[in-house]
Amino acid sequence: MKDERLKLELELYVQSLQVLEDADVVRERRDKVDLEDDQPLVSSSDFFLSILTNRDRIQSILDSIQSNPDISIDASDIEILSQKDEILKKNQVKISSCLNYAIWKNTLPHNLQAWWWNFEVNQDKWFSRANGISKVLSLLFITISLGLMGDITPRFLLGNPDSFSATAASIQSVLTLLTVGSTLTEQGKNGLKSILAKSNLSEKYWHEFGAGASCLLMLGFLGIQKSLPVISNQYADSAQVSRKNGDWGTAEEHLKRALYLNTDNAEAQFRLGNLYEDLQQFDQSRTYYQLAFQGGNLMAGNNLARLYIRKKEPSSAISLLLKIKLAESLDPKLEHIVRKNIGWARLIQKNYPEAKAALLDSIDLESKIKLEEYEIAPSHCLMAQVLDDTGDKNEALKEWSTCNENANPSIPEQDEWMVLAQKRLAKK
Repeated sequence: MKDERLKLELELYVQSLQVLEDADVVRERRDKVDLEDDQPLVSSSDFFLSILTNRDRIQSILDSIQSNPDISIDASDIEILSQKDEILKKNQVKISSCLNYAIWKNTLPHNLQAWWWNFEVNQDKWFSRANGISKVLSLLFITISLGLMGDITPRFLLGNPDSFSATAASIQSVLTLLTVGSTLTEQGKNGLKSILAKSNLSEKYWHEFGAGASCLLMLGFLGIQKSLPVISNQYADSAQVSRKNGDWGTAEEHLKRALYLNTDNAEAQFRLGNLYEDLQQFDQSRTYYQLAFQGGNLMAGNNLARLYIRKKEPSSAISLLLKIKLAESLDPKLEHIVRKNIGWARLIQKNYPEAKAALLDSIDLESKIKLEEYEIAPSHCLMAQVLDDTGDKNEALKEWSTCNENANPSIPEQDEWMVLAQKRLAKK
């Protein structure tokens, strides 16, 4: 028993493919005599669609016949089908270049494995070369992006990440997974193809689209990398606010995050060293002051020198302070502090002439800059000790009085000096 449906569909298929063959013959003749192509040849989307759906029906009938032993197939029909399939394959560029081809194969019901629904788009040399370049560029951009991600994302996750850090890292990871997955995995490629088909973007530009998306991902990571110093500074500023509010733990975390994001942030290093000094964690404080000073923060060098003075290591302090003193365009307030600390170190060394000279210079600068009371006290407290040790008791009393009036007992050394001042003033 024969299936008449196969005969009818095959006859329609033969007629349609004959039209394509005739169009090719006409085109060849035109090319030979160099005639202008003023008469449009076969290019109708509806015509191409009818051929493809016709081929679908033929395949469906063949599949049903195979499962029914009572129906036979003529060998001549199979031979004709094979011949016409070759013609269809030769015309795949025309069909696949049709703007609607991608939409058809992603929306119409059909066998996904059918070869006539999987034509390669744009087989001409230029597009083949462009697609090859696009694939290479996509891999290059993705490789660079993965390297940047490996450098950037951990910076946001080190330590105890806050909500902003966790969100930033998550967004980077998701964008990378989407781009890499849609480019390198079959499932991702199929998903992207489905989306692009619905967007009406011609399939011949899909590789270029993938390269563009990969490039945008790379540029995004490069932008984030360039903005890390800015984000680092924002964390450092946020730490200052937390510290003023008495939230020392958050201040420490934000300063550490600032340094994770930008290891060369000298201001964050200085602030962290200052925080550890206030917490009396002097070893850690010295470490961060040293890093900040190496990064060009002069105040960090001054504070490090002060820690050396408190450890009774005046020579180490003097070495640092003299380097700072020689810096160009030294801020007057910092110069005032540096000269005070030089005087303090010389006092410990009992080098009274140099101690007095440095402290006088520091006191002279008080009239030229705006200082808080606790910033005025140190130079006078130290000068009082120098005058006492050199026998000028009357002048020392004046300095002890100024010291006592301005000292801040919450600062360890000033508390010591204030006690000394009160004892000395009580004896007059």
